[in-house]
Amino acid sequence: NNLSSALRKQGDYATALIYAEKALEIKLKNYPSDHPSVSKYYSNLAHLYSINKKFEKAENNYKQALKITEKSYGRNHSNYIADQSEIAGTYMENGEYKRSLKIYKEAIATNDKLEIKNIKTDLALKYNLALNYINLEDIVSSQRVLQQLRKSISNYGNSVGLFEVDYYLLNAYVLRKIKNFESAKKELDQAEEILNSTPNTSEVQFLIIDLHYERAKIALLENNQNKISLGIEELEQAVHSIINLRRGY
Repeated sequence: NNLSSALRKQGDYATALIYAEKALEIKLKNYPSDHPSVSKYYSNLAHLYSINKKFEKAENNYKQALKITEKSYGRNHSNYIADQSEIAGTYMENGEYKRSLKIYKEAIATNDKLEIKNIKTDLALKYNLALNYINLEDIVSSQRVLQQLRKSISNYGNSVGLFEVDYYLLNAYVLRKIKNFESAKKELDQAEEILNSTPNTSEVQFLIIDLHYERAKIALLENNQNKISLGIEELEQAVHSIINLRRGY
């Protein structure tokens, strides 16, 4: 399973999948099929099936992981919520937004009952719920969830990491969709301020690319010659960021 994880980090998903299948097979020979530790093997395998676009197999393995987790910890547990989030993410990636939406809502309702929440899980659930609404073109609902996400980010303070940037970028996207360009640009300015004060990692570079892309889209939609030139410059910066990322700068 460690070898599979290493290959996954290197981007060799096809080979990682082969090793993940073998790892689960070995695990099942040494542990009962419903042992709590087996759940992680099913989940890892499901994740790789999803990456390799084998969504039916991903769903089946996530369901198996979820079944074991429920038996081991019950539904009102962070591990169960994490497994719910994984299967909901697979549905979303496969374009099954309504199924994904239903599970994210259930996971959030359960998560809200926990006395101690995992910050990353809490924020990710709300972010992905908003994203599902966007995919379903329900902008009003997405804005409502984004307001909840903003409140959670404020409550957690400095513990949120780059989630605040994710929020600003997604909110800017929604504001652009409803043609509130000035407000969208303010959100992007907030995101840029955080990114400029953050060490330059691959995650930061990806967010910078998203930032330039959003600014370019807004500039092009504002539809005057100066703004179009600005949009082209932003796209060029995004391409430059991609090149630097590939070079490992």
